[in-house]
Amino acid sequence: MSDGHSTAWAVFLADHVSRPGWSVARLHRESGVSKSTIFRWLKGERGLTIHSVRRVAMALDVDPATAMLAAGSVLGPPSPDDDPEMRSIMESKLPPAKKEAIIAIVRARRARDLDDTQAMIDLAAGES
Repeated sequence: MSDGHSTAWAVFLADHVSRPGWSVARLHRESGVSKSTIFRWLKGERGLTIHSVRRVAMALDVDPATAMLAAGSVLGPPSPDDDPEMRSIMESKLPPAKKEAIIAIVRARRARDLDDTQAMIDLAAGES
């Protein structure tokens, strides 16, 4: 069932898979995300992870930050207890929409950091 939060991600995906040469099947092949999952997202269902957003962004050749902004609300609320950075955002006096935007940017930055870390691991593994 669709809700207002997942609409941005569904629209983002629909816009991209409807481009010439694109389809759900191609997104599946290039991202590794199952077709059934992509179809659920297109219907506005949840079940999104930062990792899957990164995979979709890479497959679509879209800036991960743009994809994270579209997926921001679907990724679920941050866990302020486990994350001091998120706690400071959540406890700020900013309006909810601005908090969500900042959280999406932080998540995008973290996704890029994870990519950089993986690249370092891959490089170090090749040197051994």
